[in-house]
Amino acid sequence: MTGSAFSIGARWPTHAADGARDVAQLSLWAHGESLTRLIDLEAKEERDYFRSSAVSMALWIADNWWRLRYESLRDGRFPDANWRLHHELTSAPGGSLWPPLMFNSTGERVLIAPIFGRPVQDGSVRFLSPDVHSISGGEFEAGVDNFFGAVLGACAKAQDAKALETVVAELRTERKDENLAAWRTLEARLGYNPDRAPQRLIEAFDELEKSVGEDGVNEAAAAVSGVHSAEVLANAIAASKGSELAIELDVVKSISRLRIKSAAAPPWQLGEEAAYQLREQQNVPDGPLRSKAFSALFAATPTMLSSPAAVKNLAYSTRLRDRGNKHKVALQSVNVRDRRFELACVLGDAIWANSDFGLVSKAKTDRQKFQRAFAQNLLVPYDDLKQQLKTSDPTNEDIDRCAVTFHVNAGVIRRLLILKKVIRQETLEEQLEAA
Repeated sequence: MTGSAFSIGARWPTHAADGARDVAQLSLWAHGESLTRLIDLEAKEERDYFRSSAVSMALWIADNWWRLRYESLRDGRFPDANWRLHHELTSAPGGSLWPPLMFNSTGERVLIAPIFGRPVQDGSVRFLSPDVHSISGGEFEAGVDNFFGAVLGACAKAQDAKALETVVAELRTERKDENLAAWRTLEARLGYNPDRAPQRLIEAFDELEKSVGEDGVNEAAAAVSGVHSAEVLANAIAASKGSELAIELDVVKSISRLRIKSAAAPPWQLGEEAAYQLREQQNVPDGPLRSKAFSALFAATPTMLSSPAAVKNLAYSTRLRDRGNKHKVALQSVNVRDRRFELACVLGDAIWANSDFGLVSKAKTDRQKFQRAFAQNLLVPYDDLKQQLKTSDPTNEDIDRCAVTFHVNAGVIRRLLILKKVIRQETLEEQLEAA
């Protein structure tokens, strides 16, 4: 283990003979905690390393480097098989029992977490499930680069060493080339391996970037992957342009972005801080945010916010600057309660990014996490929620009652209580949302 935020340890008790498969003692570490702690029933010991081929592991990481670094989860309930194949270490080749870990980009960070579902635990080895760990993209890159160097240095004559040397050299070249790196990054965000994305798709996104900016393209790619993703974004832009709902976002100008820009805390905490700051600056009364006060944040009336029809078949909600600080908004929700949450997310997005375009999706990027946390705390301040609950062990009935009081979906109350550790995190999706 090293003192860095992320490292992959490799030790070879004996070096592989020419052309033979190497066998190393491998361990992964984040912030000083072992991610590969296991119990060996046969040896009757608990240890921090597993035995496998370091070359095979390095090849899997190098082959998937762009997607590990830049592809986010689009929906945290359960990713598809293709996503899992390129993000879960258990899919690495070599016939070994790999640690049940996955790598998930949130934009500028990479999360290392247990895999979805119950891992296979055959034989005498039982991996212990670690916590979700957040590292910066730079820390991930440094840890992986150090691992590549160690493996190439120790396994020059081992099986597949030449293949690894070639793949790592190609990866280094791509990362140094600014234009090629941008292409690879967008491919990865869209769920494609290098050179697998249709050229017309990348070119379509290049054209759309003129309208929505690089960050807008990144969020759109994180929200919807695949060959139709540019078409989805183009339709969303058109929906915003044609929307009858125009709002003002002047209230966000006074909100400090310093802690957001420096990533001083997890996105959910930053969202909470921004919501409290906005309520205080706008003299919003304690308790549930009533329709009149909520509408005033957008320089609108309750009728304006509730009357426009939801756009059918919209993959995500969008805002697009019209004139001055007026933004046209295309929303998905029909229910007024859910529409309030969407609009609160739109407001949060304008705080996160002072840009002409933004979108609200279910993706697990830091920007989307911030929006959801901001909306939760704007509509349901935690101190007010505690007064309404009057218990430290709320039931489903208590949650439903509070949801009616604050005019939100019960899931909003539940997520807030999970983030505040009142309710235990029961799913991996909930753990990822809090990371």
